[in-house]
Amino acid sequence: MFTAEFINTSIQAVVDLASPSHHPLAKVGKDVGAAAVLVAALSAVLIGLLILGPPLWQKVGGWFGQSASVSRAEQTAFKGMELYSWQNESGEWQYAILVGTNRNKTVEEILSAPLDLQGVKAAIAQLAVGESLFWTINVYDAGSVHFALPPDAVVNEIKEFVREKQVDLYIP
Repeated sequence: MFTAEFINTSIQAVVDLASPSHHPLAKVGKDVGAAAVLVAALSAVLIGLLILGPPLWQKVGGWFGQSASVSRAEQTAFKGMELYSWQNESGEWQYAILVGTNRNKTVEEILSAPLDLQGVKAAIAQLAVGESLFWTINVYDAGSVHFALPPDAVVNEIKEFVREKQVDLYIP
């Protein structure tokens, strides 16, 4: 903004020096310099709103009783997420979603919080847009549990759901 104002001031001084009497072209030169300052000011306001607008809107909304929380995570997991699937003793498919792809998980860790299909969808719905979800079937201390993909219809249902939620799903 200061640069635009300095340039406008110098244009006006040069026009006044070159044309001390009233001239229509001198008026055009001064008006165009002033318009350039106006465009620069509006651009600065727009850039400021783009950068500061969302946090400011969230804060102002809190003053008027609007919830400041968001329903989806705002930040993706640093190391992605892993999805596991297996059949229990009664033949029902169960799932688990765990944070991080940086290490092998133990069977106990995976089996500690089993989810049904609706639970998996609820967990996926909470993931951040653009989150990476890796469907993992290779567990190296698996023992008696066989991790596998469920029937194609279920896999396709989950694929469609993650596409709607804008989560990136990687299947082996």
